[in-house]
Amino acid sequence: MSYTLACSLSNRIAAIASVTGSMNANQSLNCSPQHPTPVMEIHGTADATVPYNGSTGIASITSVLNYWVNFNQCNATAVFSNVPNINTSDGCTAEHYVYQSGNNGIEIEHYKIIDGGHTWPGAPVNIGVTNHDLNASEKIWQFFAQYDLNGKINPTYINQIGSNTTVEIFPNPTENFLTIKTMKNLTKATLVYDLTGKLVKTIEINQLSFSLNELDKGIYFIQLNIEEEIITKKFIKN
Repeated sequence: MSYTLACSLSNRIAAIASVTGSMNANQSLNCSPQHPTPVMEIHGTADATVPYNGSTGIASITSVLNYWVNFNQCNATAVFSNVPNINTSDGCTAEHYVYQSGNNGIEIEHYKIIDGGHTWPGAPVNIGVTNHDLNASEKIWQFFAQYDLNGKINPTYINQIGSNTTVEIFPNPTENFLTIKTMKNLTKATLVYDLTGKLVKTIEINQLSFSLNELDKGIYFIQLNIEEEIITKKFIKN
C-alpha cells in the first residue's frame, strides 16, 4: 500500500515507509511519482511471507531499493552502520543503510533485519523472530519528520516560512491576485514554486502585485530576494 501511494498519489505523500512489504514485480514499470520521494524499508532476511529476495509476483527488496535510489538520483553506495545489538536474545541483529544526496535532499533508508521474520521491530508481542534492537514506529516517525512535499526540511527554511516579519503577502488564501508588502528592496526576480518544487511563475523585480490566474488551485511557495536575505512564504490559491 505504501508503495502504491508513492507511485500513484505522490502529490499528497511526502514520504513513505514499509515494514515487511515490497513492490509488485512489475509495479515500477507503471510507477510515476510527481516529486522526489523519500523511502524507508524495514525488512527481515528470514521473512517467509514477503521474502527478502522476492518471489513470484513480488520484487526483491534489493530491486525495490535500487528503483527508488535511481529514481531519486541518490548516491548508489549506501552509508552503512551496524545497529547496536542491545537485545542479544531476540534471535536477530540489524544493519542500517542510508542512500544520501538525492534530489531535493531526500534519502533512502533501509533497516535490514538479519534473520528477522515477518514481524514489526520493537513490537510488544512477538510473532516469529522480532527484532528489539530498534523500534520501527520510532524510526519511521523520525524519518517522516525530516520531510515535506518539497523534500528535506531545512530548519532555516521553516523559520523563514513561519516567523519572518520583514515581508507580508496578502490576501492569503487568495483567488486571483497576490500583493507583497515589504519595507526593503527586492533585489532579484520573485519566484513561485508548486509543491513538487517546480518553478511555475517568475515575477519581475519590484513588481509587488500580480495576477495568479494561470495557476491551478493549490499550495505554493513564493521566494523573495530582499537585499541580503532570501525569504520563502507559503500561500494558498483557492
